[in-house]
Amino acid sequence: RAGMVGRPQDYRWSSYHHNGLGRVDDVITPHEQYLALGRVDAERLAAYRALCRVPVDDAVTGEIRDATNGNFALGGKRFQEQMAKALGTRVTRGVAGRPAALREDAADRQGNLLD
Repeated sequence: RAGMVGRPQDYRWSSYHHNGLGRVDDVITPHEQYLALGRVDAERLAAYRALCRVPVDDAVTGEIRDATNGNFALGGKRFQEQMAKALGTRVTRGVAGRPAALREDAADRQGNLLD
C-alpha cells in the first residue's frame, strides 16, 4: 500500500517468503489461521498467495489503523470481551473526556467553591 515494493516477496522482511513461497525460516511459527488454509503445505502456500492478491478494502484499512492508533482490539463484541478478560484491561474504543462520575464530582466541588 505504501508503494515501497511492487510485490510482497520484494519486501525483505516479509513473512510472504515463508507463507507464500515456502522458504524455510526458523523464526516463523505457523499460526492456526495459516494452518487452516489447507491440509498440506502446497495447499496452504497457494491459498496464502491467493489471499495476498486480493486488495484490502480502504474501509477495512481505516478500521485497522483506528484500532492500532487508538490501542483497542479490532473484532466483534465476544472477541473484545475475551481480550479484556485475558489482558485485565479495557480493549474497546474509549470515550473522550472525563468519566461521568468524575465530571459530577468536579462540578460539585466547583459549585461549593462558588457558594
